[in-house]
Amino acid sequence: VDCHAAWGKRVDSDPRYSPDALRNNLTRHSVAAALAFSRRGPDYDSRGANREVLEIRRQTPWIQPIAVLDPRDAPNFEAEADFCRQAGIRAFRFFPGQQNWSVQSTLFRRQIQSLRGSSSVLIFSSIDSYTGWDLPSQIAALTADLGLPVLFVDTFYANMFEVLAT
Repeated sequence: VDCHAAWGKRVDSDPRYSPDALRNNLTRHSVAAALAFSRRGPDYDSRGANREVLEIRRQTPWIQPIAVLDPRDAPNFEAEADFCRQAGIRAFRFFPGQQNWSVQSTLFRRQIQSLRGSSSVLIFSSIDSYTGWDLPSQIAALTADLGLPVLFVDTFYANMFEVLAT
């Protein structure tokens, strides 16, 4: 099971980064199931990306959607999270470093509260910060009382022990 697959390459329509290429690669490597998101989400259009993942799930039920939520889209953040949950998406991916916002922001803390008790999984890159060390403990502190599992991806040898300690 691949819990962090993706397709897309910004606005480029290169077929190497298409949903079909993802499906073919997963099949070639005997991956039985995957959670996946569209790279369109963190790069420029989270709402459009979330509709894409729903279409991929319709076409390929063994690929489950990961929604990308972007708190910079403040007026629509909670509505988008509600839309995704009503559509059956339970995994939410965040990109604070790439999108240049902080998990310590008041806005993000308020918005993440809206997911409390929703049976959702929150996904963050453990290295999506300058050092690769700051983010895991900050997210752990923010989510400790929300009843939401957190999945750290992109862990590497330099910060693995910090992630494990967190």
